[in-house]
Parts: sequence; structure tokens; C-alpha cells
Amino acid sequence: MVVEYLEKIRDTYTKERVELSSKLNEILKLQKENEEFIKVLELNEDPSFEAFTPREVNSFNKKKIEELNENQKYLLDEMENISSKLQSLDEKLEEIREVIRVARENYC
Repeated sequence: MVVEYLEKIRDTYTKERVELSSKLNEILKLQKENEEFIKVLELNEDPSFEAFTPREVNSFNKKKIEELNENQKYLLDEMENISSKLQSLDEKLEEIREVIRVARENYC
């Protein structure tokens, strides 16, 4: 009975771990896409042209780069948060596996 309860908890943690891993992969993918988009925007900037004109040029690109950099910071924080949750879940899963193993040895 105790083993069945622990197995249900283990299954719940395992599902949660899979969801978090999936979310982490999505964030990593988005982060890489942002990095590539920033590179493309930076390549489209022409600083030598800006030196010869009194107008603001490529203001959209500059704003977009700033926005993407801020988004990257948010994604990094989110990744750290998810990584710490994953580590905590791994520790809990390992503890539950050990308790299940001991319970089976003692009761079966």
C-alpha cells in the first residue's frame, strides 16, 4: 500500500519533470532564435551611414535589438528557475526510488 502511494507520487513527479524539460527545450530554442535575429539586425545596421546623416536611422532595428536583449535576460532567468526545479525534482525522484526499493525489500 505504501509502495503504491509512493509509485503514484513518483509518476506525478516524472510527468512534471517531462513537462519542465519540454518547457526548458522550448526556451532554449527561443533563445537561439533570438540570438540569430539579433545577429541579423546588427548586420543590417550601417554605422558609417549614421555618421553622415543628422537623422535617426535604423531606429526600428535598435529598438528591436534592445527588446530582444531584454527578452534574453528574462529567458535566462526562466531557464535558471526551471533548471533548479528540475534538480529538485531529480532529488525527490531519487529519494522516492530509494524508499520504494527499501520498502519492497522489507515487505516483499
